[in-house]
Amino acid sequence: MKKVFILTFAVMLCRGFAQAQTVNVTFRCNVATVPDTMGENSMVQLRGTVITPAGRTVDDADTDTLAPGVHLAWNGYSTMFLEQKAGDYWEATFPIPAGAQLCYKFFTNASHDTVYSGADWEHRGWEASINKPDYVYGTDRGLDLSTFAGSDTTLPLQFVNGVFTIADQFFKPYVETDSVDIWFRVNMQTYEALSPETHIVGVRGGMNGADIGDLSWDRTFLLTRENKHTDSGAANYDGKNFWSGRVRIANEDIVPGQPIEYLFVVMDVADAPDAEPYKIEEVENRALTLAEGQADTTLHWVWFENIVPPPIVHGDNVKMTFTADMARAIQNRGFSYGDTLEVRVGYFSTASQVLTATMKRQGFTSYYKGSVTVKTTIGEYVDYQYYSFKNARDYREIYYNFYYEGESTGESERRQVMVEESPMTIADTLSSQIESRRMPIFRNVSEIAQDVLVTFTCDLRPAYYTVLAGKILEDVQGNLNISDPEQVLTLGLAMNGPATGSWSNDIGADWGSHLLTLDNKRMYDDGTHGDVAANDTVYSIQFTFTPDTGDVVGQEFKFGIGGGDNEGGEGGYGNNHIENIDDSQPESFIHSQFGSINPVFYSGWNYDTRTGIHEPEIRSAFTFELNQNYPNPFNPTTSIAYSVAEPGQVVMTVYNVMGRRVRTLVDEEKNAGQYTVQWHGTDQNDRLVGTGLYFVRIEAGDFVKTRKMMLLK
Repeated sequence: MKKVFILTFAVMLCRGFAQAQTVNVTFRCNVATVPDTMGENSMVQLRGTVITPAGRTVDDADTDTLAPGVHLAWNGYSTMFLEQKAGDYWEATFPIPAGAQLCYKFFTNASHDTVYSGADWEHRGWEASINKPDYVYGTDRGLDLSTFAGSDTTLPLQFVNGVFTIADQFFKPYVETDSVDIWFRVNMQTYEALSPETHIVGVRGGMNGADIGDLSWDRTFLLTRENKHTDSGAANYDGKNFWSGRVRIANEDIVPGQPIEYLFVVMDVADAPDAEPYKIEEVENRALTLAEGQADTTLHWVWFENIVPPPIVHGDNVKMTFTADMARAIQNRGFSYGDTLEVRVGYFSTASQVLTATMKRQGFTSYYKGSVTVKTTIGEYVDYQYYSFKNARDYREIYYNFYYEGESTGESERRQVMVEESPMTIADTLSSQIESRRMPIFRNVSEIAQDVLVTFTCDLRPAYYTVLAGKILEDVQGNLNISDPEQVLTLGLAMNGPATGSWSNDIGADWGSHLLTLDNKRMYDDGTHGDVAANDTVYSIQFTFTPDTGDVVGQEFKFGIGGGDNEGGEGGYGNNHIENIDDSQPESFIHSQFGSINPVFYSGWNYDTRTGIHEPEIRSAFTFELNQNYPNPFNPTTSIAYSVAEPGQVVMTVYNVMGRRVRTLVDEEKNAGQYTVQWHGTDQNDRLVGTGLYFVRIEAGDFVKTRKMMLLK
């Protein structure tokens, strides 16, 4: 069962912290170890939670108020932003309740546009793991004021961990020496002649023409290409354009105020450091000055030869009309007809500017349409995204472009369409989990309305058939790689993430075989814990979610065979399942397919038809069921979910209270699986029917079931 938080402390957080005595804590951060183009338009944010004396695990929706206007959370609701002081150095002071313990991490982005309030599903700015203090759960940083008696304190400088798989909280990206250590960094993106296979980047320099420390005009101090010491599990950045390294200068060689000059160079990888450089910057010598008693420092990154990527120029005015079917978003409670839907077009410089169009509902249907004229380029892609707007907040859709071939992890979370002509139409209306033009869905961050017992299921057949086809499911944070179909059937399955209480556990590790020993992580395929049929490779686990602990409708989670982080396939780090609970009833079901967060990788399985590339060797995971329509009562559209246990003819019909047929909603062959159909309150001739009680009846093989529906006008 889900861990219930201590209510007295929750009340203290909500009501008492704002009035409690506080300590002004100054956080200092260095972003030289973030393999991204951090600059004056970037952002550095503290995300985390307050820990109770008894220890606390949290959901992504929890927000702690530390002082009026100062909020700490594991998502975009955190208001704790640091300010750039100079170069790589960021700093801010926040009032923290006296005696409190926090766990936190730094969240960074090169552009403010990629982070926004309420971005609970944003994962592309997290730093990597930290060797946690004892009182902190997970692999996070900690702040302990439990024994602090003063009113102000400044924490030691903290480097963002974009370099190592795991590091100490106050690590430095180099081994300290008795000299002054200086971190050099250059971005080689605009030097197109660079070949990392045959070239290496370095720095040459000196003071008054003479050598100083590691710097010399006659030999190259070699730097390291950042993605060579950043693995896929360490950080969600692409640092391949950056080269960096630590230069040492002895204290006795420093002449305060005397400039040390230097330039970046490119060397042939096979040459000795004193060989003639392949390329040396053709710019005025760069310079730095050091002070007496100089501390270690970092030099803010620069472009090689000061060449900045040219801005993209667009010359075509294109009218774009977008149509989105919101049926799926409505059915899973992420969108309501009273919400505002917008489409924003032109992200990542695919248009001259990002423009917004408000979309209008089309009659009594679930279709929304909106138009906008953007300045873009015909023959190129344009990026766009849907947003819902409710209660004075906007929410970005949950979307991952499985077919994206670029290098930006942020752009992979946007929709794309090729600009072919003006005007042009784009329809995102497909009832699919894998197609690019699939319907939008949204996470519902509203607090859950009542206690709900939720059964999570995971169909493991996609993993079985994909491994059977010859692929390996790599564990991105460990070594539980799945290379044999038999492993899928025998290793067991774990569920992890905020839906289970947290990503971490008592021993502080996020993933591993130990998850199968934990009641809130292990899933079952033995007919217990909500499992319908034993040994059918569909695993289940149950949690009770309650408004007493601030649980929200939209939950985030991920699965792991044997407890390893091996679901995502190639590039699956940080891409997780997000599903909304149906809290209109005391019991709810969330049915997932393993690997649906990256269906292109799972090429041995079709997520829409729920079939493998080989003859089925594992029996169907589904039962016959007709769920209660939602919403109910409704006006005039409602969604009806149903499941089919085996292929066959399915007929679904709406009747009035006199028993007369009003409309046939389904009459066709269906494969085993789960489906949703909408009724728009019309008869067989598309005429609106009147207010009243109606019945929906399903017939599938020997299965027959009827439910009541109430139409109100």
